Amino acid sequence: MYEWYVQLTDVSGNTSRSEIRRFEVPSEITNNPPLIALTSPQEGAVVDQSSVELRWSASDEDGDRLSFSLYFGKNNDMLLVSESITSNSFTVTNLEPGNSYGWYIRVSDGRITLDSPLRRFTTTQRAVTIDTPSPSNGSEGIGIKPVLSWRTQGTTGGEFRIYLGTSRSFLPMVGTSASSSFAYTGELEMETTYFWRVELWEGGNLVSSSPLWQFSTESRPVQVSDSTTVAVYVNGTLNVISMDNTSGTVSVIRNPYQYQGKVSPVTNGDLIYMVDDTGRLVTLRVSGTTIETVSSLNTGTSPETLVLAGGYLWLLDTKSAAVVLRISLDNRGIPIRSESVFRDWTTPVDMFVSEDLSRIYLADALSGIKVLERSGSSYGDVSSRFTVSLNGYARSVVAVQDLVFSGEAGIDGGLKMIDLSRSVRSNLGKYYIVLKLFVSNNIIYAITDKGVSIIDISSPSQPVILRDIEISQVEEIRISGRLLAVRAGNRLLIYDVLSAGNPVLLNEYN
Repeated sequence: MYEWYVQLTDVSGNTSRSEIRRFEVPSEITNNPPLIALTSPQEGAVVDQSSVELRWSASDEDGDRLSFSLYFGKNNDMLLVSESITSNSFTVTNLEPGNSYGWYIRVSDGRITLDSPLRRFTTTQRAVTIDTPSPSNGSEGIGIKPVLSWRTQGTTGGEFRIYLGTSRSFLPMVGTSASSSFAYTGELEMETTYFWRVELWEGGNLVSSSPLWQFSTESRPVQVSDSTTVAVYVNGTLNVISMDNTSGTVSVIRNPYQYQGKVSPVTNGDLIYMVDDTGRLVTLRVSGTTIETVSSLNTGTSPETLVLAGGYLWLLDTKSAAVVLRISLDNRGIPIRSESVFRDWTTPVDMFVSEDLSRIYLADALSGIKVLERSGSSYGDVSSRFTVSLNGYARSVVAVQDLVFSGEAGIDGGLKMIDLSRSVRSNLGKYYIVLKLFVSNNIIYAITDKGVSIIDISSPSQPVILRDIEISQVEEIRISGRLLAVRAGNRLLIYDVLSAGNPVLLNEYN
């Protein structure tokens, strides 16, 4: 209890005093605790996003300023996430699907600190799928440097882990990717079955795993015979022409054969490949003086050109679009399967495949030359990469390194030499029409308006025209070693081109 009053004294010493007043001071000031309530999300809520806003309400009867600390974590592992929060909400991110989370708020008015009840919520388990593999499951003839790809649904991020091997039970991880594709940097074994799968990981957690897929790699290239044998079809007769490399002696087997097609036969040792207008690829074997059919493969194509390169047959199909088929051969040289390696809405009429199989060149009758480069087991158009013009009315094409020779018809027809590395395009000779090109032993043989033209490209950048053999109505030429066969109308002409500049006519058949 306290008392107090006021006393007044004047200059003469007179005094006057007020009444006495009394008051008491409490022994301790009372401080009311703050109140805290969690508002969102509700207890047991299910969150279908990777982030959530945590909200709460709080008050203090004494009007004290409040501060908050957030404790948050998976299951019962609560960790301090943020402190000295002054607002009534906090957003947490990077939530993982299919997990249970808990949280509570610690509130303080500066003198009293207390915790809210613990509240829990769960995140939905996303239906993340990994499917649509490329190569497709069970594929055969895949290149030894494959590009693996797949489709993912239900996620937009994460790390893909790629597992690849020859055993179903043990697949080592061969790499990771942030996108839905992976280019294998090594080389696989040929004629081998591989198994592979893909896993998606986010934040160190496995989100999804693909099924187990498999594919088989391409066959080992068949060793193609360097025999000087060619086949030419003339008026219902298949002519198989062989030449002894030493003596130059020629033998001809003339066998009646029913063939409806425009594609020239292709020889491989004692085998002959012929594809008719329906896409039926027939393999014939020459034995002595007889020719027998040994296999037939339906390619379902409208064939334009058939070539042999790198141990494969290559077929240019123009049935509904420009399609290049690669046809694998078994160890006997028999075609066993075909696969599309390129497709485009163009109008090619001829094709050249480099021996190392790194490039394919297409002669397009409307737009010129297209350059395709190998990417994994398929090929892509890289023509736009080059600054030199590839335009023209191309009818045929061959290539030596980065030099492309284009046979063209039309207003600006002729034989064009295109240097891709130096971006130079030039005319070769004075030709108006060049319909077909072949290259053998650094010599180009061309069907031109002058007949059959022979060009030496032993120095590719400085070609030399050796000879123009004046023959009318030339429709087809076949070359192997020193043997040159020319189909001109109903005539079959056989030349010895041991000296390419001085071809010797050996035989003529009507």
